[in-house]
Amino acid sequence: MSFIQMVFETIFQWLDLFWIPLALVFVDPRQWWKAVGFVLSCVLTLRLQVEILDTLGIPHGLLPFIDSSPYVRGLMIYGLFIILFFWLSKYYKRLDPFIFLAASFSLFGGAFCVSSVIMLL
Repeated sequence: MSFIQMVFETIFQWLDLFWIPLALVFVDPRQWWKAVGFVLSCVLTLRLQVEILDTLGIPHGLLPFIDSSPYVRGLMIYGLFIILFFWLSKYYKRLDPFIFLAASFSLFGGAFCVSSVIMLL
């Protein structure tokens, strides 16, 4: 394996961390810590789900008709939910902070459930 290939593979494994600088750009400064927390929780949960699938002995999912790896599927699903979170934080700036935090937890729960189902396929 060449050095360049190893660099690209490492970048691909940590590709979802590029959401953090985007969060600092697109999210209101009063909600930066919530956005960074949301992105980091999605990143860590994705890795945990992939490790669980590997431990259970189903590293490619249960059904053979989806060719992509569960990591790639998780990247796409969590990416969509992170974009949805950015949209939520942009258009609901004046929302009560507790309601915003509850909406963030709900969004994270939805992201976890949808990604679990999609990654198992």
